[in-house]
Amino acid sequence: MSQGMAADKVCQRLSGLCWRADDGAVVVKSPLWFSAKYQFTGLALMLLVLVWVDDSVALSFALGGLLYIVPNLYFVHYAFRYQGAERAPLIARSFNWGESGKFALAATGFVAVYRFVEPLRDLALFAGFTTMIVIQWWVATRLVELRDRPEVD
Repeated sequence: MSQGMAADKVCQRLSGLCWRADDGAVVVKSPLWFSAKYQFTGLALMLLVLVWVDDSVALSFALGGLLYIVPNLYFVHYAFRYQGAERAPLIARSFNWGESGKFALAATGFVAVYRFVEPLRDLALFAGFTTMIVIQWWVATRLVELRDRPEVD
């Protein structure tokens, strides 16, 4: 099988996370939206269940999930802005900027939630935050499995 056909099959398995450039090179998109799609879906499904339990628990869980997703989207946006060895200094600077911004957004978000949200359920807040971490780990593992799965013809 040619490299081009193999690359096309990998792109198909990764649900459109890459495409062919005009020169034939395979361009891989950031897994940002692939991960965010699963995180938002998981958050929405959990909220549908939790709304029946208690509104304050559902709100706290949702805020916990958003306190992870939003700073993470910010980080991934900056961390994967540049590609290529010739742009290594820009990549390093952008990565550091993204990590600093992610930390600042998460810290500010937690302060704002604890300051302004009443009633707040601490356990639900941290359960939402932790659930999004677990979903991201699962998505990352899934992406690696899809990428590295041997071709069966």
